[in-house]
Parts: sequence; structure tokens; C-alpha cells
Amino acid sequence: MTQGKLYGEGRRIKWAPDHKKRILGIFLGWGYPLGESDGFRRSRVEAWRCEKCKKILLDG
Repeated sequence: MTQGKLYGEGRRIKWAPDHKKRILGIFLGWGYPLGESDGFRRSRVEAWRCEKCKKILLDG
């Protein structure tokens, strides 16, 4: 596995189940935040990529 980071653009990365709806179809007003973010840098979460199966595992 290769260690790295998954970056978000501007907002904190959140996980949400598929059956939950978004506000106005766009915004995720709730969810489970992953990783860390400060007001000036991108949000980021530790991640590992499996070279064999191509899946990415996140450390929330």
C-alpha cells in the first residue's frame, strides 16, 4: 500500500450514506467529517492506495 493524502477543494471532506438527501440537491448540511482542515489550507485526510485492487482506504 502506498501512503498519501486525499485533498478537498475548500471545504472539509465528509462521508454520508447514499440514502440521505442533500439540501437543494447541492449542499451536505450534515455528515461525518474526515481528516482536518483549517481556514487557510485545503482539507486533507490520510489515505492509502492499494496497487493491486486500486482501492483507497481513508483514516477518518
